[in-house]
Amino acid sequence: MSVRKLRLAPAALTAGDQDKARSFATELIALGESQRNKIPAFGPSLYSDARHIGNMILGQQAFAAGDLTNVKTYLLAAADVPGSPVLNSFGPNMQQPIQKHVNPFRHIILYGSHA
Repeated sequence: MSVRKLRLAPAALTAGDQDKARSFATELIALGESQRNKIPAFGPSLYSDARHIGNMILGQQAFAAGDLTNVKTYLLAAADVPGSPVLNSFGPNMQQPIQKHVNPFRHIILYGSHA
């Protein structure tokens, strides 16, 4: 599994290849989990980035499919990471899944509520 999927997964989603985006996102989450308890340096950073991006993509797909239960699950999982240099510098973009739609889970995205 390649770190390149950090870029390929969002590209596949943008290109409209839903199956590839889902596959890459699932692989990213698995890659992140494999790095969860690695010695500080690249491992924990990769854990956060991979888990965040993978869950954001799955959340976007769930939103597009009208699956609001999984939207909540994926967006909360995307936000539930310890951080990384990239996320700490630029922050997570929690607005992407709802770019052109009214968001029924605005309180979750804005406040990270587990309600």
